[in-house]
Amino acid sequence: MNVLVACFSASGKIGGIAEALANKLDAQYVNIEPSIGFLKGIDSMRSYFKLKAGIKPCQTDLSDVDHLVIVSTAATASASSYIMKYASSLTNCEGKKFSTVTRESNSNRSDPYNPIYTVGSAPEQIRKELEKKGMILFEEKILGGPIDTPKAARIVIDRFSEKILSSSP
Repeated sequence: MNVLVACFSASGKIGGIAEALANKLDAQYVNIEPSIGFLKGIDSMRSYFKLKAGIKPCQTDLSDVDHLVIVSTAATASASSYIMKYASSLTNCEGKKFSTVTRESNSNRSDPYNPIYTVGSAPEQIRKELEKKGMILFEEKILGGPIDTPKAARIVIDRFSEKILSSSP
């Protein structure tokens, strides 16, 4: 199975998890980068108003991909504008499976025991954009709490990758 892991990470924390997940899945890794410098406040405003931002060219053709995994943090309880731009740019993706991993943003952490509150509608926004392109949801994962420790991150990576690999034809 050919898996592609795509991630936008402003701080690098979720990026490290995405790279480790890509390694565990023996997958290609795409680092989604802003076309101009990243400004957290601007991304938060774009996300809040559901505006898409510019991204640098990266792999968006899924012809040779069986399963796409999008990994991101929530920005103001919405999907990052960079993730939404990437999702809307995908081609040749109809009928392909996808999974999402969304982490609560530390700046959104008003309730550390309820990650659903801090990720808001981010997973739903990503899912709707990909389903609009004919993709099929396989798994959604919301990460909350202290996943910055190596042990916690490893557990998440192992469980998520096992589930994806077990779906292999």
